[in-house]
Amino acid sequence: MGSRLGLFALAGFVALGCAPATNTSGAPAVNTSSPSDAEAIATATASTEPAPAPPVDALDLATAVQHWESDARLAAVKRELDADKPLAAARAAHEARVAAEAAGAADADRAKLLYFEGVLYAKAGVPDAALDAFKTCANLEGPLKAHALLRATEAAGALGKHDAAVAFAARIDEKAITRARIDAASIESLARAGSVADVKAAATRLFGDPSSRKPGWASLALRVAKALSKKPTAEHARAAIEIADWIRFDSARGRGAGDADKLTDELVSRLPSAEQKLYKTPDTDTLLRRGRRLADIDQSKRALAILDKIAKKREKLDTTQACALSLARGKALGGVKRKGEAYEELAVAAKTCAGDDLAEALMAAGRAAARSHLNDEAMQHFARFEAAFPTHFNADDARLEGARAALDGGDAAKFKSMLASMPDDHPKGDKLGDALFALAIEAMERGAWSEARGPLERGALLFSDSLGTKSELSKERVYLRAGRFTYFLGRTMAELGDARASDKLYTATLVEAPLSYYAALAAARLDEASAGRSTTLLAELLAKGPSSPVAALAASRAKEPQVEAALLLTGLGDPRGVGDALGALGVYDHTAEAATYAFGAKLLAMAGDPQASHALLRTARERDYGTGRFDCDTLAFELPRGEARAVWELAFPRLFSSEVAAASAESNVPQPLVFALMREESSFLPKALSVSDARGLMQLIPPTGRSTARKLGLKYSDALLYDPAANVRIGTRFLAGLRQRFGEARALAIAGYNAGPGAPDSWIEERPAWDLDLWVERIPYTETRNYVKRVWSSYFVYQVLYEGGALGEITTVSSKVPDKRKTG
Repeated sequence: MGSRLGLFALAGFVALGCAPATNTSGAPAVNTSSPSDAEAIATATASTEPAPAPPVDALDLATAVQHWESDARLAAVKRELDADKPLAAARAAHEARVAAEAAGAADADRAKLLYFEGVLYAKAGVPDAALDAFKTCANLEGPLKAHALLRATEAAGALGKHDAAVAFAARIDEKAITRARIDAASIESLARAGSVADVKAAATRLFGDPSSRKPGWASLALRVAKALSKKPTAEHARAAIEIADWIRFDSARGRGAGDADKLTDELVSRLPSAEQKLYKTPDTDTLLRRGRRLADIDQSKRALAILDKIAKKREKLDTTQACALSLARGKALGGVKRKGEAYEELAVAAKTCAGDDLAEALMAAGRAAARSHLNDEAMQHFARFEAAFPTHFNADDARLEGARAALDGGDAAKFKSMLASMPDDHPKGDKLGDALFALAIEAMERGAWSEARGPLERGALLFSDSLGTKSELSKERVYLRAGRFTYFLGRTMAELGDARASDKLYTATLVEAPLSYYAALAAARLDEASAGRSTTLLAELLAKGPSSPVAALAASRAKEPQVEAALLLTGLGDPRGVGDALGALGVYDHTAEAATYAFGAKLLAMAGDPQASHALLRTARERDYGTGRFDCDTLAFELPRGEARAVWELAFPRLFSSEVAAASAESNVPQPLVFALMREESSFLPKALSVSDARGLMQLIPPTGRSTARKLGLKYSDALLYDPAANVRIGTRFLAGLRQRFGEARALAIAGYNAGPGAPDSWIEERPAWDLDLWVERIPYTETRNYVKRVWSSYFVYQVLYEGGALGEITTVSSKVPDKRKTG
């Protein structure tokens, strides 16, 4: 929860009505803006013209990357690849390399040809020939050496030459390849041919720290544990058991846990009898740690199997153990929807725990109470947290959630007073924006637009570009918040009869929160007032140059080892190698400079992996500043115009375009929407599998896949959901049914896709005929609420990028949800 102390010094909470007014009635002093504030905000933002981009000594990738296809010596390789003959292509590369060496090729040229040969043999499924090529390449100095050693490590391991694999890995320069990547490539060979100490060190780095675990870590860890189990010593067994424990108690959805349980039972039987007893009858502290770990990863049933037994002997526990039991068991009970019992257990924790555990218990108890609508209890827990931990990073969260509990309990005055004092009570908290927004939403829902205006203007001052006071560290950039204050201030001014200010604020939203969810809402409102207005306005904005240049890597960096390697590997058509080079630059742990992200995405696309290119950029709109991460700022702050457009197209590609076109035509769903949903569901990964058993490109669970496939006349099996063409057909048809169900309120179909078709129906019954923008803010499931915003934003992006300027449903969607009271 980052500090924004500088913002308060900047504005002083005086300008634009941000100073608390004297109020003798007891009502919160939030609506203190002068009548001209919204107009000033709108004028200052909307009148800002893009500044000309200064010249940049940028690295020209068109000349810096020498693609292998331009090498006449490799013409035969291209012919064989075009004919889908990978082995023949590898042999042709080998012959070209031998001929070049005979002609006296320099070592740098030999290294490129050897590496290319190795890549082709690996793709052709000939690991021994690939190993020979990589091994020879690794003996040549240059930027490809470390990458050849990495590939040799993998090839040797695949061939069972584990001693060689370990030796290759030991030679890799960690400045060129990250330690994590070296560990992942070599750890299975280490388990077979290395020392136990080395295996344990690598395993701890890869699996021991939750923040370091990569997707699929549990599968790799299980293979390592099984490899260790083949060794006869007790030392190897202990190491395998330690790794198996990470899988058993930390793996999401318990993936691999069953196999790890069986392996552990087998390994324990090999240990000395005294040790066997410790493993077979663990002490209470060990069991509590296990139960807590399982509860933390939502393995609630497995956690309760442990914790319920301990609970039967609760009276024998000391205070620390009793605290641990109540915390873990309360969380696990919540995970199996036993909400009342969960709150009771967490309330016990709030009375029992101390220190950091008390902080966790109070927040958990407050949230559990709020979920059960025990609002007085929730407020008590949150208030106690604030009092006990006033400088804790969650203190402002406790205030906000306590205020929401007050509102849920019908005490609107308490809600307002609690949030109005947040700037003074928690000046370093990061929840001020959410507090101001909550105040505004509550007022707008009551039709109290004048009351909503004050917090919206304050939010626009602090978290948007208004009046030139925006700080790069304060602007809300994440997709679920970007532009919210400016958009709803526009709505407010329209309701208050100031169409001029409203128009300018909607325009400002389009500029300062480019192609965001709230920008899409602003576009629809502009067209509602004047048909075609947003299309014309966006066309004018997109025709201008970017307001700032896309961050570009300087040409002077081309000879840096990691950059040079990335360029060479791009030319050789090896996106895996490019990814390894980018990892060494800090891209994947988000510590690299901003220019590196667009640079890396372009290289990955040029190397032939548009999915990896998109994946590198997709997080730019998913994190606010102050999180310690670096991303491609272009996607947060710049419209897709000029050189910025290419970056947007990499982040929002049209992968599987033929499948989408066919499914779109068959089910009458706009292609941009299908692309948007696919992007947000699976990141374009055909084999994606979620923790909820959703599968494939459009993340379909088997029951939905089966019923919808039947309607399409497809013979169903669960494996069908991993076939791109079938998955897109089934997902698009399911989406078409939801769109038909909800009529012109098309955004509700997106909510139904995430939460199930029945969920929006129940929410409509609770809030019939609401304005759609306010209705979405009150979707009770946080995941679904944010999902709607994410998909609708991506829909807007795809519409703008690829539909020739037409905005389609973005501007024609109904601004109201249906009225079930009329339709029955």
